[in-house]
Amino acid sequence: MPIPTTAEAPGAPPAGLRERKKAQMREHISDTATRLFLERGFDEVTVAQIAAVADVSVKTVFNYFRSKEDLLFDRESEWIDCVAQLAQSAPDRGLIPLLIDDVKLRYPALPFGEWARFTGEAAEGRRRFYRLINEHENLHARLLVMNERMAARTREVVAAALATPVDDPISTAAGDLVHGAYTCTGREFTRCLLASLAPAETARRAIAVGTEALTRVRTAYADTPLVTGAS
Repeated sequence: MPIPTTAEAPGAPPAGLRERKKAQMREHISDTATRLFLERGFDEVTVAQIAAVADVSVKTVFNYFRSKEDLLFDRESEWIDCVAQLAQSAPDRGLIPLLIDDVKLRYPALPFGEWARFTGEAAEGRRRFYRLINEHENLHARLLVMNERMAARTREVVAAALATPVDDPISTAAGDLVHGAYTCTGREFTRCLLASLAPAETARRAIAVGTEALTRVRTAYADTPLVTGAS
């Protein structure tokens, strides 16, 4: 009888369950860290303190996160890749119409995504989150790096839609325009939050600005695959 592999061993959880448990642990550690950062300040909280409150070891924290900054920006890869993921979800549709529809429904930087779930409690938590970032030079710098990485990823998506090399100057310009228009939503969202506008008004203004910016880009590229989709 063959020796069971780890996945086949009696009593071992299925691979899907293991992945879910890992994702839950990662979220638990990140949520704990974020709460402590917001309560005490980023510099005032150590990884050891986070581990103690999360009831895990310091080694476990570093198994999931490389640095303290990673604990706060735990959804970085998802944010950077959100345009690419959206394009892959409907490859026959034009990217810009897809983004317009997306802006009306959600803001990917929110943990829960959908505007419909953006309530008073969520708004206050997000407001404190952005204030923390703005007050800490390293965190603000990290956010700028994330934005540039997202821009680079968006340029790749746009180049693929236009069937041009990534470094083609016209394609690069198109990618930058798409990225700039799409992220107008986030800039207006943050501005309204920090101005303490009500959640509904914050969402309304962010959607309006993002939709207007993308609509103008759609007009500029009306006869290209960015609007018409795959031929």
